[in-house]
Amino acid sequence: MGTKRTLRNKLTLAFLTVFLVTGFLAFFILYTYHRTGEEVSVMTEDVIPGALALVDLKAELAALGSELGSFQDPGDTTRLRRLTGCLATIWRSAEIHTAHETHVGKGGRRAARDLEERARHIVSLAEQTLKLTQEGGSEAELGTLQRRLDVERQVLTALLDEQVQVYMRELADPAESVHESIVFGIRSIWMGIIIALLLAFAAAFYMAQSVVKPIRSLHRGSQRLGSGEFAFRLDIKTGDEIEQLAEEFNRMADRLSRLYSSLEGEVAERTAQLSRTVKKLKTEVTERKRAEAVIKRRLGFEKTISVISSRLLSSVDFEGAINASLRDVGRLTGASRAYICLFGEGNTTMSNTHEWCAPGVRSRIEDLRNIPTDANSWWMGKLRGGETVRFEDISTMPPEPKAEKELLQKLGAKSLIVLPLAIRRELSGFVGFHDAFETEAWRPEDSAIIRVFSDILGNAFERRHTEEQLRSMSIHDELTGLYNRRGFFAVTQERLKLVKRQRKESLLLFSDLDGLKRINDTFGHSEGDGALIETANILKESFRESDIKARIGGDEFAVFATGAGIDCGELLLAKLDESLRVHSLRGEHPFRLSLSTGVACYDPESPCSIDELLTRADALMYKQKQEKKTSISSPQVSGLSIGTRPDSLCS
Repeated sequence: MGTKRTLRNKLTLAFLTVFLVTGFLAFFILYTYHRTGEEVSVMTEDVIPGALALVDLKAELAALGSELGSFQDPGDTTRLRRLTGCLATIWRSAEIHTAHETHVGKGGRRAARDLEERARHIVSLAEQTLKLTQEGGSEAELGTLQRRLDVERQVLTALLDEQVQVYMRELADPAESVHESIVFGIRSIWMGIIIALLLAFAAAFYMAQSVVKPIRSLHRGSQRLGSGEFAFRLDIKTGDEIEQLAEEFNRMADRLSRLYSSLEGEVAERTAQLSRTVKKLKTEVTERKRAEAVIKRRLGFEKTISVISSRLLSSVDFEGAINASLRDVGRLTGASRAYICLFGEGNTTMSNTHEWCAPGVRSRIEDLRNIPTDANSWWMGKLRGGETVRFEDISTMPPEPKAEKELLQKLGAKSLIVLPLAIRRELSGFVGFHDAFETEAWRPEDSAIIRVFSDILGNAFERRHTEEQLRSMSIHDELTGLYNRRGFFAVTQERLKLVKRQRKESLLLFSDLDGLKRINDTFGHSEGDGALIETANILKESFRESDIKARIGGDEFAVFATGAGIDCGELLLAKLDESLRVHSLRGEHPFRLSLSTGVACYDPESPCSIDELLTRADALMYKQKQEKKTSISSPQVSGLSIGTRPDSLCS
């Protein structure tokens, strides 16, 4: 290092400065403590105990004079004990005073011994006086001892007063000495502190200039170098390791600058290459994600279509299955509302029959009932042409569909997609989806999804219609259109439960077409069928639409008149007679119709089954038929009598 100042030397110098300042302060503090301690020790160990002993001695002498002067009765043991204690205290106080006079010179110690001798002499005289008093001595002897004792006590009291004054002066001198020692110590400490502060300030300034400031420069240089200022250099001249560190820093900055320059070109080239690679990867990832989304959506579509198909085929609740299917396709396409509108008779009106709404979307099914199709001619033209009505933004619709646009805006639709719904290959309505929150919400595949869904719905409605036809055929008579026996029993059973709950009477009429076999044999089966059809029409005209009318056998008919009591039976039969007469007068057939009828009444107070009612009415009908056969010996087809009055009505 030669003559250069090293960082270690600077730190050593600073440490020595701090050490010297600390030692200087410690010396002054210890010196002051020792001096003050000596003064306080003299006061607490000798002066104060001696002074206290003199004070006790003086107080006991005064007490002795008082107690001894009043001691007259030798038997007064209490006062005797106090006198004895007082003498002992005088003796002990004199000895204590003498023992603590070690801090004074020979004159002081001689005076202390003299005080002790006088105290002992007074104690001796007091003991003699007590003894003489107890022995009953003469008053002359007691008086002499009392005078000697008083003289000695006064002399000793005067000496004690002088000695107390001496002690007071002695106590004042040490206190002053202690005060001076403390003041000297405080001044010394302050002086040491001031000197220490000056030296510490000097050492700190020196360290700041030679160590801290260069280190801060190194720190700032490192920050600037780290931020990319490779042209920055340090200029530190301290002649120690910090200067060497600054030189190494500058060399490092040179190397980093050259490295940075060479790396910039390489980084630019690599960055461009990486950018091209990332762009390519993004394109591949986007295409893959799009393909995955298409596949996932396709799988979801196929799954949804499969579920919908199964549901519509197997569900007993057709209406619920339609609404659930609307929900599934609505969620798949992201729609807010999915609905089906069907046309009325003649395609003159359309009504919203089924609907699904997403959470937060208001139902509109009640607002879209019996809307005239003429008011939406543009819409109907598109649907009749088999076109898809699709708008990404309702506000951009052309001016032609003005009524349609106003209706859609009233419904709160932002975008829309609608496809025609064909049932039995005829336009019967449409299925629609709209978004109430966003525009441009429809993807290209949404049209395909909804088209397949529309076809499935058309097939489902067609199948439902076919099933309803088959169901109707299974409970209706194909020739007359009335209920058959199965339909009559099924419907009447439910109606019977109703009248039982409502506690209403009802009538069951059982009729038989008279002479059907003769009509078939004479005029042919076509006329026989015509007779059956004519009878069915007569029943439809004679009874209410709510009454259940059925052909339950070849020539047997039944009517269940709901809510008709016993008093209505004659009226119903009269009405039936009139209808038969009117039809016969028309002359459309070469025969006259005749019915034999039995009437049974259902009483809710005494309920019975349909079979029981039918059996009862059948018996009454058979009775009437037998009566007719008896009254007409040779019946002719063209002159059959009309007999519809029953022999009796049930009660």
